[in-house]
Amino acid sequence: MIKAIPFDFPYDGRLMPQHTALLVIDLQEDFLSPTGYFARKGYD
Repeated sequence: MIKAIPFDFPYDGRLMPQHTALLVIDLQEDFLSPTGYFARKGYD
C-alpha cells in the first residue's frame, strides 16, 4: 500500500520533486488503430 496525502485542486502549494511523479499515458492505440477502442465502437 502506498501512503497518499490528497490535496485540493488546483494545488497552490510547493511540489517536492523527490515526492512527485509524472504519469504519461499514450492513447494513440485507441485513437488511431483500426483495432482500438473507438474503431471497435464503430467510430471512424
